[in-house]
Amino acid sequence: MGVNRGPKYPGIEDGLVFCFDPKNRNCWNGGTNFTDLVKDVTLTGTNLDNDEFASALTTEGYVNFDGTDDYINCGQIEALKGASSWTISGWYKQPTLDQRNFMFGATVNSTNWISAETWNDGQMYFEIRNGASSYAQFDYSTVVTADEWFHVAMVFDGTQASDNDRLIAFINGSQVSLNYSAAAIPTSTNATIGDFYIGHTATQSDEWAGGIGPVYIYNRNLLTSEILTNYNNLKVRFGL
Repeated sequence: MGVNRGPKYPGIEDGLVFCFDPKNRNCWNGGTNFTDLVKDVTLTGTNLDNDEFASALTTEGYVNFDGTDDYINCGQIEALKGASSWTISGWYKQPTLDQRNFMFGATVNSTNWISAETWNDGQMYFEIRNGASSYAQFDYSTVVTADEWFHVAMVFDGTQASDNDRLIAFINGSQVSLNYSAAAIPTSTNATIGDFYIGHTATQSDEWAGGIGPVYIYNRNLLTSEILTNYNNLKVRFGL
């Protein structure tokens, strides 16, 4: 079952377990707190604790992060614990490419880790670690333009036999070609994971610098057609 209360989400609802959207009143609690459709999340940072700034988010539909101390702690996401499939997607804008910035993450240590981030080597990384340092990467400047919005989707299906089927990624609704680490992508995540952060991760200090729009988590691996549907349904909002 997906989320079944509040305003209809303008996309795929089947399996939707987490929804952060500054423009959706059902995800917004005013002041300095957001609520997704399941639980409270907390804004942290000098530029994210101002009522006047926060009240504008429902109009603009995104949050600006300064890259220093701004992030959103969403707490524990049960659908990511000991799981063999899930999807995490969101909208991001990065004024300068090739920066060490985390889009999202739930990390405990170097071998218990879920994240997506850009790095100063020009790569975007998608990491799922459960006992080993396993990840995939690609040169994201081939599909992402500085200071323009893009939609990213990270899809995990540990039931598949090969790395390139277990972990796949999409930018603006199109699948990208990934290079995989020597360590195999695991069949499932760890049963105990860290809190899920937007724009940050607990074990690193490289917060996101730029805009973040809606972020969604599903308890299943979305189909290619569903990823494209989610992208198409919100792309006009972000000028695409």
